[in-house]
Amino acid sequence: MRRHLTSLRALAWKVGFPIFRISLGVVAGCLLLLIVSGWHRILWVPSPERAFAGSVAPGTFEVRGGLPVLVLEGTPEEIGRRHGERLGGQIRESLRPFLEQHYEDRLDEALAFARRLDPDVPEDLRVEMRALARAAGVAYDDLLLANCTADLAAAGFLCSVLVAAGEATGGGPLVIGRNLDFPGYGILDGYSLLFVYRPHGKRAFAAVGFPGLVGVLTGMNEKGVCVADLVALGIPAGERGLPHILHQRRILEESDTAADPVQAAARGEFAAGQTVVVADPTDAFALELSPRSFGRRGLERGVLLATNTFGGGGCPRFARLAELAALAHGRLTVDAVRAALTATSLDWMNLHAIVLVPADRTLYLARGRTLARASDAPYVRVALAAAFAPGAGPRAVAVEPVPAVAEPPRRFDEPKPPE
Repeated sequence: MRRHLTSLRALAWKVGFPIFRISLGVVAGCLLLLIVSGWHRILWVPSPERAFAGSVAPGTFEVRGGLPVLVLEGTPEEIGRRHGERLGGQIRESLRPFLEQHYEDRLDEALAFARRLDPDVPEDLRVEMRALARAAGVAYDDLLLANCTADLAAAGFLCSVLVAAGEATGGGPLVIGRNLDFPGYGILDGYSLLFVYRPHGKRAFAAVGFPGLVGVLTGMNEKGVCVADLVALGIPAGERGLPHILHQRRILEESDTAADPVQAAARGEFAAGQTVVVADPTDAFALELSPRSFGRRGLERGVLLATNTFGGGGCPRFARLAELAALAHGRLTVDAVRAALTATSLDWMNLHAIVLVPADRTLYLARGRTLARASDAPYVRVALAAAFAPGAGPRAVAVEPVPAVAEPPRRFDEPKPPE
C-alpha cells in the first residue's frame, strides 16, 4: 500500500510540476503583455490622496471628502500657469501616455488634425494653454490634441444624457443625468477632479475633468447653466472649426440661460459632429452640431434624451433611457436618474456618472475606472454655490456621501425577462 502511495506521489509530481510551470509561464507572459501594452495600469488605480500627493496647496488645491478640487482665478495667463504649477506632475504622468495609448499609430495624424483647429481656438484659451504647457513642462501640441480629442471621429466617447423637468419630475427641480463613457486605459482612472474657474470678466463655473483639460466635458456655471457633450458617430470631420469642449467652456463663461448659446451655435463652425446638451434651472436643449448642419431639440413632456446619434436613432442606450423615463414619468428625481445612468453605462469606459441640479448649484458625482463602472460606485453630493464667490477656496465646496440606489433597473444590454 505504501509503495502504491509513493508511486502516486511520484506520478503527481511528474504530471503536476510541468503543468504548474506552464501555468506560471502563462501568467508571467500575460503580465509581461500587460506591461508592454500599457494595460497594467488598470490593475492598480491610486486613491485621490495618493494620485495628487505633493500637489495640495491650502486655498488653491485640496482633496475634499475624497474629491480633488482645484480653484483657478485670474487672467488666462494666470489660470494656465497656476493649473500647470499645481498639476504639472499629473499632466506629465498622464498626458503623453494617454495620447500614445489612445491613438497608437494614428498619433501623428491626430496631432496634425489638432494643429488645423488651432487657429479656430479663441485667443484667450490659446494664451491659457500656452501658459499651462510652459508651467507643466509639456508640449503645447499635446495639450491642444487632448482638448480636441472629442472632435476626432474615432475618439471613443460613447455617452448618455437624460434631462427631466416639470411634469416629468412631479414638480421637482430640473435634473440632468450624464454618463461619461470614455476609455481611461488605467491612465486617467485615478485623475478625475473638480475644477472651479473664476476667469476675470466672465462667469464663474465648475467642471469635472482631468489634469490638462482646458475645455469642459461636464460643467455648471454660477447662473446654473449646465453643459454636457456627446460625440455624434458617423459624421465625417471637417477641416476647421472650434473644438467642442472649448465651445462648451465658452458657453459656461458667457451664458445666463440655456437659450443664450443657441443662436451663436447655429452660426458657429465646428470640425466634427457633436450633441451639446445645455440646460438651466427651467429649460434644456440638445444642440446637434456638425460641420454642415445645425439642429435643436427641446424638452418633450419634460424629458430630453441624448446619446451618440442625432435624435437617438438606432442606439439601444437611447431606447432604454426612453423606456425608463416613461416608466418613472412624474417621479424622475435625482435617485431615479442615477438608476437610469446605471442601466445605460458601458463596461470598461464609464469614468464619470453625474447628476446636476442647476437650481441648487449642486451635482452628484461617481467616479469609475476601467475595471469598474462609475455608475455602480458611491456618489458624493457636491455643493458649488459658495465656491463661485470671488476669493473662495476649495473649502467652499461642500462634499458629502449619499446613499446608494436601492434596486438599479435592468441594463440596456441585458435581455428582457420573460413575461
